[in-house]
Amino acid sequence: MTTRSSAQNDPPIWIVALILLAASFAPLSHALWAGLAPIDSYNSIWVESFGAALRRGEFPPRWIPEGFHGLGGSSFYFYPPLFFYVAAGVDLLTGGLLNAEQVTAWACLVLSLAGSLGLYAWMRPHAGGRVALVAGAVYAVAPYHLLDAVSRGSLGELAVYAVLPFFALSLERAARHPAWIPPLALSLAGMILGHIAVALPICLIAAPIAALWLIMSAEPMARLAIVARLAAGAILGAGLAMTYLLPALALQDAASMKFMWGPPLSGADPAAWTLLNAKHWPPAPLAGAMAWLGWTYGAAALGVLAVLGRASGPRTAAARVWAAVCLVAIAAYATPAVWHGPLAPILGKMQFPFRMLVMVEFALIAAASLAFSHRPRLVVLLAAVVAVSVWVPVKQTLIPAFERARLYPAGQDPTIAQRIRVGRLPEEHLPGDFFFDPAILVDRVYLSGYERLPLVRPLDPAAKVLAATSYPDGSLAVRLDAPRPTRVVVRRFYFPAWRADLVQAGEDPGVAISSTGPSRILTFAATPGDHVYRLHIVRTPVEKLGDAIALASLAAIGLIGFATRQRRGAPGGARQR
Repeated sequence: MTTRSSAQNDPPIWIVALILLAASFAPLSHALWAGLAPIDSYNSIWVESFGAALRRGEFPPRWIPEGFHGLGGSSFYFYPPLFFYVAAGVDLLTGGLLNAEQVTAWACLVLSLAGSLGLYAWMRPHAGGRVALVAGAVYAVAPYHLLDAVSRGSLGELAVYAVLPFFALSLERAARHPAWIPPLALSLAGMILGHIAVALPICLIAAPIAALWLIMSAEPMARLAIVARLAAGAILGAGLAMTYLLPALALQDAASMKFMWGPPLSGADPAAWTLLNAKHWPPAPLAGAMAWLGWTYGAAALGVLAVLGRASGPRTAAARVWAAVCLVAIAAYATPAVWHGPLAPILGKMQFPFRMLVMVEFALIAAASLAFSHRPRLVVLLAAVVAVSVWVPVKQTLIPAFERARLYPAGQDPTIAQRIRVGRLPEEHLPGDFFFDPAILVDRVYLSGYERLPLVRPLDPAAKVLAATSYPDGSLAVRLDAPRPTRVVVRRFYFPAWRADLVQAGEDPGVAISSTGPSRILTFAATPGDHVYRLHIVRTPVEKLGDAIALASLAAIGLIGFATRQRRGAPGGARQR
């Protein structure tokens, strides 16, 4: 059972909110007005396209019609959407007055503040309001957290930073009462929808260790019920995330995921980034800076265990648990064999082992906060040593990133600016089995050449295109007069979600679609005569299945929430804080 500190000396909640807002605001202060300097073209395109899709009534957004010179890209079938929903909310609340880079910066602020408040809410009953406040502020300015925002531009990881404290809080509370099963499910789904590659090690390392401790520290007669509650939260959370997760997993072959990977021990091999594989590290400074953070955090976790010594009690036990999470994660980050062993097909999806640092920073802050009451001076000394040590990676990666951000937009990289204008998305979101066609490609940096393709081109020279209209969602209407059956090439990249309909009175029958050439350009089958065809993106069967599972899970979450609320509201019902 956890302990609660007296709330008498806790700072007022408005002071807490102001301090955590200031901690979240300070690193982003310039970006909030000038815009967050793009690391590459992707984030700006994604933020703009996702918001535009929602305004058109597309839910959930999947296809990016602006991508690749208007040929379209499949990014949101695979990249988690949570950050972009937050960004769309920012765009809505600001009346569309901000550009994509400004919206990105404000969404980062919202998520940073949410994560800090979540950590404060979780830590306050255990460590007291003052320690929890410091923990929340440190969480907002933790090095890897800031690196995600201003240097790496990993917006999905920022979303996980925001949700992770609520997941830890819900996990702990669900072990004690079924009323917390819905928050547990929602927070787990939130992490998956935030960034699956970061949620994966949390589910494999942090969640099992914390859950096992919660189960084993309970009375024997209560353990089975705890297992049931935690399992229910996990199953419902995974089910709720299926609206994104199922298509993302099932449609991998429809995209060029080959561009994400490379030969063993190349920069695209996760094992090349591990702490014990320094001779294969990709070029400086990122790999070395991340390794420095990893070793520092691992040593700090050992320091927390040393500070605790043989002390007993629920708070020190919890501190040991989160220090253990930190150490297990660093051990996985350190060892190349982990990434080439039996778990490689699963862990390899992380792409970069240093993504463990999202979980590690959270676990280390939690462990140090819980250990503070036992030996406060030693914990402060340990924190000071860590702060001095992390200056090395901060100087290598964060300081240059802040300087580049300070010069934005006047110092914007012209290459990135042009890539944004032409909709240059990651190459892994090109069609499956895509190859660069030398007859088309002019420049791989911008994917130039593909924009020169005709919008519609019948393969039969005798067929005539009488009209062709392209719409903002990427769909097309084509009027074609063909003397005989023919294939028609359309300036769109192929994806299984495309559908071509022959427009006629009553129901429009579908016509066959396929792809042509090494670059997998979309084609459809035209019938003889003067006809109008409509080409548009539809929901695939696997999307419909994922949505059905998510809706069923949401209904179950709602029923559990309603039932527990009714039970707690009944006379004599138990209340759980």
